[in-house]
Amino acid sequence: MKKQINNKLPIFDLSIPQENIWLTEQLSENTDINHIYGTLFINKKMDIEFLKIALNRVIENNDALRLRILQKDGKPMQYVSEYEYQEIPVYVVEEDKSNKIEEIIQSVRAESINLLEDKLCDFRIIACPNCVYICVKMHHIVADAWSMAQLFVEHLGLFYEVVYLVLPYLVYLSRDFCDGCDFIVFCL
Repeated sequence: MKKQINNKLPIFDLSIPQENIWLTEQLSENTDINHIYGTLFINKKMDIEFLKIALNRVIENNDALRLRILQKDGKPMQYVSEYEYQEIPVYVVEEDKSNKIEEIIQSVRAESINLLEDKLCDFRIIACPNCVYICVKMHHIVADAWSMAQLFVEHLGLFYEVVYLVLPYLVYLSRDFCDGCDFIVFCL
């Protein structure tokens, strides 16, 4: 499948570390050798639409999450795709502690990322009655474990901004919406 990109978008060479990851990917096609996973557990019920808005703000403001890879004359190149709102998949689980949660997380981990065709960063939300999980899978060509941790910090900051600063005029928005939340990051 050939990518259609905006001709105005600049295309760049891969960095030397990215080239090494590219080569590893070529030697280990259809494996998760270069995938980075993380799950953020928020120990409180939250408004899923606000989470989606915050995640989209993170995607919009973080070029690395919009990096795409293409081949030009057989050489891997990269570009930053234009921002488009992403509908984040939501899985609803009826119990806070359920085997279904682990099954969903493992199924997300098992999905392959095609370096030339797929988004290189993917988010999923698992909504439970009293808590939320945010699953993130990224290709190592765009991020590392430190980046994953920073992503969660950025997401939480933007979520706070959306809830408390951008939308404070909403009548139904309670000031204690996020008070007392426990934020735990699991990098798998």
